[in-house]
Amino acid sequence: MWCDFRSGDAKLDTRSPSNSEADPWAGWNTWAESKIANALAKERAVVLEAIAEEINNAVTEAHDHLAGEVKSLRIECTQLQETITELRSIIKSEKAKVIDLPNLLRKAN
Repeated sequence: MWCDFRSGDAKLDTRSPSNSEADPWAGWNTWAESKIANALAKERAVVLEAIAEEINNAVTEAHDHLAGEVKSLRIECTQLQETITELRSIIKSEKAKVIDLPNLLRKAN
């Protein structure tokens, strides 16, 4: 759309430019659109890099936390296995003991 000021009254001309009339802004529009597209592409690259870095940091932190938990659980497992071994040893030694009960069938003097 363009405005025709030559006629004296400033009415908006809603006619589309014909093929014979070259759009004087076509080159400018193409240049501006390419600048905008390049700027958006650079911005997206920076945003994606920042997001990737944050995700990487979160994954690293989660991995470190889980590694600590696994180490703690391994230590606890080892302690539990030692306790089980000690309990089995105690049970075995208790089973081997002979209990001498008094003979209740004997007569008292």
